[in-house]
Amino acid sequence: MPQEIEEFGSKNSKTERDEGNLETPTDPEEPAKESSSDVHALTARIEELSHGQQETERALREARTQLGLPPLEVDPPSVLETRETIAALELKLASIKERKENAEFTQVIDQGIERALSQIADRFERSSVPRDNLAFHNQTHTKDVIRRTDAILKTIQNADPALVKDRDRLLGKLAAAFHDTVQNYTEAQVDEKAGDKTYKKIFRKREIGLNETKSIAEGASFINAINQERTTSGNQPIFTEQDRTTLNAIDVTVPGFDPEKGVFQPNLKKESPPVTRALALADIGTAGFDGPVKFLPECNALFREENFDIAEASAHPETISEEDKNRFRERMLKWSAFQIKFVAGRKNLFESEIAGLSTTAQKAVREIFTKFDDSMKASEEKSARRQTMTFEALLEDMGFRKTASTS
Repeated sequence: MPQEIEEFGSKNSKTERDEGNLETPTDPEEPAKESSSDVHALTARIEELSHGQQETERALREARTQLGLPPLEVDPPSVLETRETIAALELKLASIKERKENAEFTQVIDQGIERALSQIADRFERSSVPRDNLAFHNQTHTKDVIRRTDAILKTIQNADPALVKDRDRLLGKLAAAFHDTVQNYTEAQVDEKAGDKTYKKIFRKREIGLNETKSIAEGASFINAINQERTTSGNQPIFTEQDRTTLNAIDVTVPGFDPEKGVFQPNLKKESPPVTRALALADIGTAGFDGPVKFLPECNALFREENFDIAEASAHPETISEEDKNRFRERMLKWSAFQIKFVAGRKNLFESEIAGLSTTAQKAVREIFTKFDDSMKASEEKSARRQTMTFEALLEDMGFRKTASTS
């Protein structure tokens, strides 16, 4: 091949190679820094290079024809380099567009989380009805479930990227935010034996199952409202039908109880998708994930939330009879002892609850659920210490005095 043809069109090959090597950020959590002008500039450069490549190939064909040479079987390096540059720039452009879309989607998810937390605060922390202000099912619990859900999904994603995409993590956070926005209940009464007498235990009976269904509906309402706003303003809906389906993960938080298994989640199946599995583990997995520093206060808060009679009596402890002190104390001690069994049940079910993941993902998730034994030991020690406490000391240890003084 004559040298002048081989070198034809190669003047900008180094520049094009440098353009093709432009670094593309790969961290999905890094904020998108590119602007619309970057997208336009890249698009224009790709079009310019594509046009130049076509002109180069045309000129090469004409030159070879004029010299009486046959067509090339293999394109010269300059043409190949330009194609590689164009491919690299197209990849970068696609990455920028995806990051911009992810940034927009992240903002919408954050808006949904803020709405869910606001609803929880209004309904369960600032209600004019004292019983509606919840010691456990409040913003703190929801924020913890959001945090754990995302941490679990990130762990799965790092171990097996095919299982979890960035969008899944964001939808997991949205589902976690809305999973407890509805906490309807009725007052229930059951007979409670204390010594040789029978009393009425008065407690909160949550509408288990129905609450989760209504929470899903509230999350779906948010999605529908956002899509409607975008459609009205001439934009494409940002949520898909599959995104709406992902919110059904909330249904996995419906609890069940088995004398042998302890507390479990009957809607968690081996075939459940990662978002559903992560939310399930996050909702009642405090003992294994966070350990006693979070688990023990949660136990106290849930007891205070569920036991109307003790909570309301504790506001005026001087009026509580000795008989009521004794039966309340016995109930608190039973609850404390039950937490040991709860942790044991969670630990025993853990392997079956992660069985639907790939082997590499299971290994990674095990490595972040390492505190079952710590929670077990702390629960045993707490239960033992409480056995020797007076009723007044036990009331304070479980947070009732604090609740009464701040309510």
